[in-house]
Amino acid sequence: MNTVSKLNFNCAKCSTPHNIEIDSTSFEHIGTDPDRAMGAEYQYEFVHEFQCECGNDIKIIIGLWEYPIGAYNYHEILSLEGVKDFKKDNNFMNVLIESCQRRL
Repeated sequence: MNTVSKLNFNCAKCSTPHNIEIDSTSFEHIGTDPDRAMGAEYQYEFVHEFQCECGNDIKIIIGLWEYPIGAYNYHEILSLEGVKDFKKDNNFMNVLIESCQRRL
């Protein structure tokens, strides 16, 4: 299954609405901690950067941790640069869980 989630937000400078679609393939593996008690912990990151038509630079970064292997551990919004009124839809958690299970 490949669930899609929409991230909705406005430009912090001109208030133009934007949305981004993400799915389980949107997260890139960026690190591994092999020395955890229940096996390795994997870290993934979603990064989306672009410039609004008003010239404002927008950068969204979401970190995702998988631990133990195949299980969603937690996520963190690491950056919402140039963004206001950020909202995740109801499919967001499903996308995160599928991202962790994708290699199984």
